Amino acid sequence: LQGRCALVTCTSLLTSLGYREPEIWKDCLELASRLLTAGGYFLQYDTASFGKFGHGRTMKAFIEEKSLGLVLEGRKEEE
Repeated sequence: LQGRCALVTCTSLLTSLGYREPEIWKDCLELASRLLTAGGYFLQYDTASFGKFGHGRTMKAFIEEKSLGLVLEGRKEEE
């Protein structure tokens, strides 16, 4: 599957494991970058309660540090 997926999704992982592994979202980004085809999408939706998930600068810095080739686009939910 490496490099062949047009869409990779990960939802509610931190809701389940965040208390134990608060930065597991980083593993998801790394895996998604390996699975995605050029122009593919990675959708990650989760709680922002752990490991700075959802913090744009932190996530962007991680993407750049690891040279993942992902573009971060965020959307804030309306309350």
